[in-house]
Amino acid sequence: MATLQRIVDLAFALLWIGNVMSGAPDLTETYVACNIYTYQAGDPFAYSLAYVVSALETVTPNRPGYDYYITSPYPTVVVYGHTACNPALSIPDCISIM
Repeated sequence: MATLQRIVDLAFALLWIGNVMSGAPDLTETYVACNIYTYQAGDPFAYSLAYVVSALETVTPNRPGYDYYITSPYPTVVVYGHTACNPALSIPDCISIM
């Protein structure tokens, strides 16, 4: 009788663990920081920003730990960027967030 109870308990525990682990990953943003300034198309800032955003989108999912910092290479207007995905995510999930 005790063996049957252990089997039932083990089966329940395995089903419960499988149910808990079957959920989709949480892909919500945790933090976004922007400034209040504006710029025009063709502005040097626009080129720096486009460079940084493109690099953040392509490099972050391929970095160990999904954590990437960058500074634009243009000396007239410098743009800084940082992105990070939860390391528990898969590469496709990190890409979809970017």
